[in-house]
Amino acid sequence: HLSRCTTAQHYATIRIVKRRNMSLTTSKHSPKPIEIDGSYKEGGGQILRNAITYAVLLQKSVTISNIRANRPKSPGVRPQHLAGMTLAAEIGNAYLGRREDSVGGVLVGAEVGAKKVSYVYHDHDDTNYHCNDGDDGHDNDIEHTRRFVGDPGTAGSIALLLQAAFLPALVKAMRYPHPKSPGDTIMPTVTIELRGGTNASMAPQIDYITHVFAPYINSYFQHDGNYASDEKPLEIQIIKRGYYPKGGGIVHVHLRPPSFLASPTATSKQHTTFPPIQLTKCLPIASISIKAFHAGKCPDWVAEKMVSGAVKELKRAWKENLRFRKRFLNVNVGEVSEESNMPMSPIINDIDINITHETNCIGSGSGILLVASHNNESHHEPLHCPALASSGLGDRKVTPLQTGRNAARELVECIASGGCVDRWMQDQIIPFMALADGTQQSEVLTGELSQHTQTAMKVAEQMTGCKFEVERLDCGVSGGTEQQGCYGETGCIVGRHIIRCCGSGFSYY
Repeated sequence: HLSRCTTAQHYATIRIVKRRNMSLTTSKHSPKPIEIDGSYKEGGGQILRNAITYAVLLQKSVTISNIRANRPKSPGVRPQHLAGMTLAAEIGNAYLGRREDSVGGVLVGAEVGAKKVSYVYHDHDDTNYHCNDGDDGHDNDIEHTRRFVGDPGTAGSIALLLQAAFLPALVKAMRYPHPKSPGDTIMPTVTIELRGGTNASMAPQIDYITHVFAPYINSYFQHDGNYASDEKPLEIQIIKRGYYPKGGGIVHVHLRPPSFLASPTATSKQHTTFPPIQLTKCLPIASISIKAFHAGKCPDWVAEKMVSGAVKELKRAWKENLRFRKRFLNVNVGEVSEESNMPMSPIINDIDINITHETNCIGSGSGILLVASHNNESHHEPLHCPALASSGLGDRKVTPLQTGRNAARELVECIASGGCVDRWMQDQIIPFMALADGTQQSEVLTGELSQHTQTAMKVAEQMTGCKFEVERLDCGVSGGTEQQGCYGETGCIVGRHIIRCCGSGFSYY
């Protein structure tokens, strides 16, 4: 099932060559594809998503082999991965088609079950290639390619679809930032409709995207300019929730050019690269919120038990975990001791709890999201630290009480590690570091180094030519007890780290 670029008057489907053993032929203008091992480290769909995204943005050819080779039950491309990389390539071709020096790219071997997939980019001088059958790529009105749809036809994670499509869509919005007419203050919007599972296992929940990822992205792109605007670069609308096994969720993603691109004082050369990321100050935790849901026919007591388990675990951690206590606002670190009888922080006693019954959904389910917000007012850096979060989904094999406890333990370990980002944000921030302006080094302070992050850095280096450096700050410190069997834990490097990178200086102009 292919995701489609669609408007009321225009439909365009990217051409996909489905010959697994096809020998890739390139013209003298098309360099040899970069080779990526899809079984490296974590060896999951992230390698495929990131590699295709970089290839689209940087106009490079890439071949990913051994795709998900370490997955014993379902190796190779799954519908979710196919929809994601097709959507990324389609968005890329939509904006590249307006550039005189490019034609676009084509996916080769992209089908469910494929162990090898290539994205072949062809420039304008390759006269033997056209990315759309019967179309020269230059006669489509730009307004006809501002809306896209990604649908795997399954309950695959919508959040992971967004990971594949986000940067190509954002760059498309940035390349055409000007209002339609003089005096018009409404910036053009690129909209993506994503379908599938809003709350899927082994992936960020859509609630994580709305409460953590989107606020950070908006801060990241808005802090660099002086032009006031109420328009956020990234807006997420949950139209309908969908759960396993049916899926059927619908999320609308709206992307606008950052406000500084509309500033009368901004020149075309001032803001054509992503700003470096500086997240190195371990700020105190100012608040914790818990959001639990029960959807469809799932009873309310399930969500209530999850909340109960999470609160009990947080209170236990306050008594027993010194490193956890030190991170809280209004706690005098000099007075924090190993004693378990310290007065409970008001932040723990006054947790903001919200339990909702989701009725506009397909299927039934339950889940919990814990969010710890930093006190960003305590420092003068323009870029705010993202919130730290953890989550859990209802599982018939695990009691709701234990689901809540597990989610709280993940958050406790994240806070206690002293990092500025959680495990979900950690690998998602790597592409921004790799593509950022290379005149200043990006630095991110984090706790344990997940295998997803290690994999993301490797792919970024291969695709962009940038170099990542990781410094471990607390050799000999275990970083706390790991949760055995938790997704993302296998292969992680415990401790506290700083990730550094001089970006490749990608220009979206």
